[in-house]
Amino acid sequence: MDKVYLHNIKTYTKTDQGYLFEKFDLAVLKGISEKGQKNRHTFHGAEIRLMMDSPIKITLNSLDVSEVMIYYGDFQGELFKIEGETTLILENPFKKEDLDKVMPFHRFHPNCLRILFKESLILKAIEGKYHLPSIDDMPKKKYLAYGTSITQGRNSFTPDLTYPQLIAFELGYDVTNLGMSGSCYIDQALVDDMLKDTYHLITLELSVNMLGDHFSVDEFKQRLTYLLNRIQESQPNAVVVGLSILNNWRCYGFDQQRGTYLDLVAFREAFESLMVNYPNFIFIDGKTVIDKHHLSKDLIHPSQYGMIEIANHILEKLKDVI
Repeated sequence: MDKVYLHNIKTYTKTDQGYLFEKFDLAVLKGISEKGQKNRHTFHGAEIRLMMDSPIKITLNSLDVSEVMIYYGDFQGELFKIEGETTLILENPFKKEDLDKVMPFHRFHPNCLRILFKESLILKAIEGKYHLPSIDDMPKKKYLAYGTSITQGRNSFTPDLTYPQLIAFELGYDVTNLGMSGSCYIDQALVDDMLKDTYHLITLELSVNMLGDHFSVDEFKQRLTYLLNRIQESQPNAVVVGLSILNNWRCYGFDQQRGTYLDLVAFREAFESLMVNYPNFIFIDGKTVIDKHHLSKDLIHPSQYGMIEIANHILEKLKDVI
């Protein structure tokens, strides 16, 4: 493991099947909600990175059905389903003598093999000649995306087609995705942990989970105030974007007894009212972002077009500040 770079992975546990990756350190895991703890192995956009010196043979496993998307630097490669033990043989498409033809690179050196996860992943073995990427082989600027399953990319068909990944690619940034499927409750332990690093961009998509799980608006404001204060203290140079709850089934007359349209409006207004206290932060009203026909059939998660629409909307707001 000393010759690979684990991105968006906090730690790992050695099991009989191999190295099981973990989304949180144990101390953080204990400090978040019981529902949030179930996200410990739900990776979307986490990566194994290594510099290829020869063809690579990698053996993977998963707790259930998973996927990996292969990238060679910034160049899209293959998509594989991981169901049970699976061995992949990967070869750099760019010969050494041809590398100058794809240089300079946008974000990642073309020799950087990137294995993007979707869902759980267990690494059993890597065979071949490879070495650890240097800081010059990867993006210098960092982006933190925090939010719900919409941020995580729960309904995305591939690990790279999420709005944080699209924003990061366009800006040339490296994204850490801390989307919390069904459990974005702004837990203090997670807030404190994720802000230990320094970021150039932070987006906050908050929080249809708190609305759906019957948190009060006051509790939402209390937790959000803590988050915004911690960002202001720890990330003085970051561009910060707050995105309130997107249009969903509540807006179209459906009722799942998980909050009404009026509740949704109250959460949006609470978010906006707090952002006024942080004049350097950018607020985006969720009702302006995504068209109804760019939702998935559950009328809450973005479709692939929806992910593109969200990314483009945020990028438009950023064009004069980044």
